Amino acid sequence: PASRWEGFSNQLENSGFLQRLSPQIETWLDIVLEERQSASTESTVAAPPPKSNEVSRRELAAFASKLVAAETADQPVNDPLITRPIRALAMETTQVPVVVVEGAKGTGKTLTARYIISRSDLKGLAEGVGVAPPPRDAWLLPILGSIQTSDKFQNEIDVARARIAKLLGNEDPQRVGDTRAILREHLKQNHSEREWVDIWLDAIGWAAGVAPGVPGSGQQLIHQLKTSNQRVVCVVEGIEETYESATNPNVASMLRAVLIDLPIRLRSEPGRPLGLIVFARRDSVNAGVQQNRYQFRSQYQDFALTWNEGDVLELAAWMATKSGALDLWSKEFSTLPQSEKESRLFRLW
Repeated sequence: PASRWEGFSNQLENSGFLQRLSPQIETWLDIVLEERQSASTESTVAAPPPKSNEVSRRELAAFASKLVAAETADQPVNDPLITRPIRALAMETTQVPVVVVEGAKGTGKTLTARYIISRSDLKGLAEGVGVAPPPRDAWLLPILGSIQTSDKFQNEIDVARARIAKLLGNEDPQRVGDTRAILREHLKQNHSEREWVDIWLDAIGWAAGVAPGVPGSGQQLIHQLKTSNQRVVCVVEGIEETYESATNPNVASMLRAVLIDLPIRLRSEPGRPLGLIVFARRDSVNAGVQQNRYQFRSQYQDFALTWNEGDVLELAAWMATKSGALDLWSKEFSTLPQSEKESRLFRLW
């Protein structure tokens, strides 16, 4: 009842309790209000103005356009989305890798190859991917690349070759444009697969500055690496630019050599001083591997450039974040449940 509450208030006031508590309450209120005012001011200063959807769309479109044709981009992507195949390559540490990376057109072969070449050596690749470095390092030597429409990528390959040739103490290496032209000339001849293995080895030796243009330089390079206790991993990408049709019998022999026989040859070398990473389209594999194709693909399945639904969602989130359009991606994205991945992307759609 109101009368009882009024009596209680009178007793509390007559006791002097409120008078003694008043200074403490006023001090406490001053502190709380000051903290709230400070936080409000900081929030107002730090918060950027909201970005319009139109601005975000333009940022995303500009970033995506650089990745559509990786060979024509101004420079390799320094911080790409680390996919399972890239991670698998970086974790090949027992010996230098000898692998085939297969992917359909548009799955990221050139982008991946260009990134790998830009890392210079296996330790640099491991650092970029975020895995433990290999116990022994190896230089990454580009042999071919998708240079038909890209002066920039062609120059990157030639610069990488010159650097490695100098480190090995060799001559100026053959330029990648000349390597491509020589391979195209050899395709006009009816070489056996064994002869093609020697041709590929010579192309590798010439790229490292070992007697450019002289047959037998590939075997000389292997001997040099064994003697100096050094290692090199060759990167072959863009082999499809050396021919017009994979149905040509000479092309099939060339592809079988680089996809099957050359890897076998390199694995048989004691200590494996020379490694190999070959990027190939599915139609190239179909043309070059005509027997036991299922076993061939199973052998390299960890390195295949395939994309499942979860990978595509992560790529979309990564692109939105890296472009500055939306903050959707984090390094833990791939481990999230599918439902949470889809939920994060609602803002993008």
